[in-house]
Amino acid sequence: MNLLRLFVPAAAWAVTVVVPVVPPANAADNDLVLRQAIVDLHANAPAEVLGFTPREVGLTETEQDLHIVYHETGLGALWVTPDGPGKHAQAMREVVTNAADEGLDPDDYHAAELSRYWSSRSPEDLARLDTLITLAFITWANDASVGRIHPRLKHPDLFASAADLQLDSVEVVRAYLAAKEPASYLQQLTPQHRYYRGLRAALKRYGALRDGGGWSPVPQGPTLHPGDEDPRVVELRGRLAVTGEYVGQSPESTVFDDALRTAVEAFQTIHGLEADGVVGPATLAELNVGIDDRIRQIEMNMERWRWTSHDLGNPYVMVDIAGFDLQAVVDGEVSLEMPVIVGKLHHESPVFSDHIKYIEFNPFWNLTPNIARHETVPRLRRDPDYLADKHIRVFDGWGADARELDPSRIDWSAVKNPGGFKFRQDPGPWNALGTMKFVFPNKYSVYLHDTPNHSLFGESRRAFSHGCIRLSEPARLAEFILGLEQSPWSIADIEGVLDSKQRTVKPLGKPLAVHLTYETAWVDGEGRLHFAPDVYGRDRKLRQALY
Repeated sequence: MNLLRLFVPAAAWAVTVVVPVVPPANAADNDLVLRQAIVDLHANAPAEVLGFTPREVGLTETEQDLHIVYHETGLGALWVTPDGPGKHAQAMREVVTNAADEGLDPDDYHAAELSRYWSSRSPEDLARLDTLITLAFITWANDASVGRIHPRLKHPDLFASAADLQLDSVEVVRAYLAAKEPASYLQQLTPQHRYYRGLRAALKRYGALRDGGGWSPVPQGPTLHPGDEDPRVVELRGRLAVTGEYVGQSPESTVFDDALRTAVEAFQTIHGLEADGVVGPATLAELNVGIDDRIRQIEMNMERWRWTSHDLGNPYVMVDIAGFDLQAVVDGEVSLEMPVIVGKLHHESPVFSDHIKYIEFNPFWNLTPNIARHETVPRLRRDPDYLADKHIRVFDGWGADARELDPSRIDWSAVKNPGGFKFRQDPGPWNALGTMKFVFPNKYSVYLHDTPNHSLFGESRRAFSHGCIRLSEPARLAEFILGLEQSPWSIADIEGVLDSKQRTVKPLGKPLAVHLTYETAWVDGEGRLHFAPDVYGRDRKLRQALY
């Protein structure tokens, strides 16, 4: 690991402080000598005071943060005394040593250099140690709390939901200095909700599996069916025994028996595959993903949780795009869960958090300009009856005073800007939004909604929409949300509004937190680790950025 090179800051914000040095004769003199060493290191030192270079990106930010922290806090030692490191330094070294528990790399926080200076009592080495601890703390606090800074600076396109997150270095240093229990303070910087804690426990378990040798791949060959007899069944049984799906007997049997079928079905379920008990190409591919790749997958999903607010709210709705799943959670317990359909590739559902503000029953569907331009108008040019068949009306703009137009009087072949028109589909069984939508106004123009086509929920991988989230059981979600209101609605109330066939908007008395996430590894309420397909190819890009 290369060491950090600390350059003298630009003259615009550099400060030179001179403290006279006297031979140490007592504790006060020792403190003065240590202070002078800090001053020399941060105010009067030439370049390369620590003799090493930082990570590729973020040099200027790191230099400036260190300069500001030391000058804002009095240009003295923060974590050490002439007698050595204090309890805050000890706690920081502990989290650096155990950084792998959080899916982080101890070398990113100068573990070896901390050890090098740890036992020295020379003022110069103590000044370097204090600076290293500050540097490690600033970096670790950001990495563990809001996500790793340097990959984010280098690959901003991969960290859209985290791009603006960064802790104020002076504030966080002062807060840590004030912490009476430094170890507890450091732990509280990481997400504390069950999603992150579950992955942290899974990471520890998979680390132990790796230390124990991991698993061997199942050899390639023809599809394996229950009842088959094949030498590869032995390897299949051994592979599933490592991760706990197979708990049966007869490990050397070459017969694909019922116990093994049950294990295969369990494996398929937790890997987002159709649970048919048959080991075909897709199942074999998941079986043969290596232990190191699974560990990286867990770590990357821990990273994603750092980009999200640590306070998820209570209650809240959580959509996992990669897992095609929605949960409604109260007091940490899942009250409702259902399959969902998400955006297809090139119409990807975005990742963000917001609040559901109202539910619209028997909704209109205002087609997006993109859909109008690329789908609706081209179909209309081929079929003049398309709008009438789909119960879609046309307006001359998007304002409240827009006038309805007769589409038969418009030469659609000559229209160059279809987005200038508003296409609105009337409520009814033909409506693409189904019977209701759940609205949290956002810049992406996405929401949760029903659909008239429920057959697609039978698919295991459900990326079919233009970005919005389609619900398999919207009435149950409406019942959950409206049951939280001061004057709750029952399912009978909801059905009455739907039966009216009239568009009805029900504002919520208290907006409900909603989180759209992308989780390719997660732990369910029973403690089972699940892996999901990387439907948008984001894991590959994130892995390149982080590692």
